[in-house]
Amino acid sequence: MNRGLTSPVSPQIEEASEPESVAAWSGVVGARHRPSIEPPAATVPARAWPPPPAASIPPRGALISFGDVEPITERGRVTDYGSIPAPVEIRDRAVFLRMDGVHAGQVISLCDGEMTIGRAPGSDIVIDDTSVSRNHARLKKVAKDVFLVDVSAKNGTLVQGEPLLGQVQLRDGDYIQLGPRVAFRFSLVDEKQETLLHRLYESSNRDSLTNAYNRKHFDERLASEIAYAHRHNGVLGLIVFDIDFFKRVNDTKGHAAGDAVLKHVAGLAMSRLRSEDLFARIGGEEFAILLRGVSLSSTARLAERLRTMISASPVLFDGHYVPVTISLGCASLNELDNAGGEDLVRLADERLYRAKTSGRNRVCST
Repeated sequence: MNRGLTSPVSPQIEEASEPESVAAWSGVVGARHRPSIEPPAATVPARAWPPPPAASIPPRGALISFGDVEPITERGRVTDYGSIPAPVEIRDRAVFLRMDGVHAGQVISLCDGEMTIGRAPGSDIVIDDTSVSRNHARLKKVAKDVFLVDVSAKNGTLVQGEPLLGQVQLRDGDYIQLGPRVAFRFSLVDEKQETLLHRLYESSNRDSLTNAYNRKHFDERLASEIAYAHRHNGVLGLIVFDIDFFKRVNDTKGHAAGDAVLKHVAGLAMSRLRSEDLFARIGGEEFAILLRGVSLSSTARLAERLRTMISASPVLFDGHYVPVTISLGCASLNELDNAGGEDLVRLADERLYRAKTSGRNRVCST
């Protein structure tokens, strides 16, 4: 558009202000034509002429140095961050991230020295999968250097798709496959990242109020434990219990009291279990315990100990003691033929219902 310039275009030219009056618009209201509102040429300062010598104009594409430019400040705050050192990442923590099955997302922190990987219960990293050998591979960690060592496992080990022969030093991001089904990702992380990975995995599988495992994780582990018991011709015990008159606690003392009861009961139950047992919150006030290798009679004895302990431990809330009792149903996998997870839970639920209708605060295992 012609702005009435009296000399060639220059970056120093100031734009003229728009006319303040709307009288410049012509025609009736709604007219689509806007007449020219260009300012008079006299209002635009002329560019200096002749232009500066060509030597002072840098050639196209040349780097321009601005010399010692003062840091730009905004309301007294320095916005030149060039002098602030960037945070240094110290990625000295080695971890395995599980990539398959119900354990996907599990984080295994690798410690200095040697670690064994295999299906054997005594392995440092236990893999519950029949395609993995009892003694499948070894890890050696020295500072940040981690080596994976082959021990001639039947189904072999792959690193980045290549068969492991002898030993190999792992690199950040390496994909490791043990047999046909089990896979890990090797990663070097810093301390904060390692902590975050553990928290993310735990939060995805645990109930935030009681710290028990959630229903999703329970269902996945139940299927895995049943498959394990069938493979090894083993036994698997299950306890299902809930808190008696829990709705009354919520209605009369409030949900905060109900939450306190849930946390109290869960904490007591978890304190009496083995590390290999699974404790889960599977409903509002309903919990389940999976007991690998435990017979029905032993399952019932544990249930009775839990019942006695909890009934003798009222919850202190807001200066008052709230009495708590539980009703429990017990079942064992060897009571059923070719049973699945739903069948085992259904049997335990039926016995829980029988315990409640028989007066509560009791165990039913038949």
